[in-house]
Amino acid sequence: SNMMLSIVKSQRMKISVLNIKKFQNKEILSPFFIVKRVLSWYNQKGWNESDHMEEKIELILQYLQNKEQTLATMESCTGGALANAITNIEGSSYVFHFGAVTYSNEYKIEMGVDADTIEKYTVYSIETARSMASAIAKKADANYGIGITGRFGVEDPSNPGGNQNIVYISIYDKGQDAYIDQTISLGHFEREQCKRTVVQLTIQKLFDHLFQK
Repeated sequence: SNMMLSIVKSQRMKISVLNIKKFQNKEILSPFFIVKRVLSWYNQKGWNESDHMEEKIELILQYLQNKEQTLATMESCTGGALANAITNIEGSSYVFHFGAVTYSNEYKIEMGVDADTIEKYTVYSIETARSMASAIAKKADANYGIGITGRFGVEDPSNPGGNQNIVYISIYDKGQDAYIDQTISLGHFEREQCKRTVVQLTIQKLFDHLFQK
C-alpha cells in the first residue's frame, strides 16, 4: 500500500541521515538498531518474497556496512543478475567488492570450486552451489558468499542432464561456517523472469538469515 511505502521510505531516510554521521554514535548505528526496526516493519507488514526487493537489499547493505562486513557472489544461470540488483543500490561498494559469472565448469574451477564436487554431484546440485559460495567468499575475503547454479531451458552440451528450471542457491556464512541452502523449482517462464525470481528469493533468504526471521 501507499502507506506502507511511505513508512519504508521514511525509515530509509532516517537511516540515510544517520549514515552521514556514521560511527559518531555507535549505539544508534549498531546492528541492533537496524535489526530492531527491520523486524518491526517485517513482522507488522508481512513482506513476502516478491515485495520491495530494493528496500531489502538496501537494508542488507546497511546492516553489513555497519558491521564492517562484506558480500561476494558467484553466479552461473542468473548471469550476474544478483550482482546487478545489488549494485543498483547506491553505496553498495562499501559491502559488495566482487561478483563472478562462471557459466562454464572451467571457470568455476578456476575460481576455486572443487572439481570433484562437480564430477560427483554434477554442476546442477546444492553441493556445487555450496562450493561456489564458499569459494567466492574465500577469493574475495568476504564474510558472506552466495553461489547460484541451475538450468534454464535447453540442455547445456557440456553439462548433460539436470532438471529444467531447477535452481540451487547457497549462502555461505563464514563467521558461523554454515551454509543456508535453497532449491527453487520454477515454472516455464521467460529466462528474464526466471532470473528475477531467483534473485528475489536469494535476497529473501539472505534477509531472513541476517535478521533471523
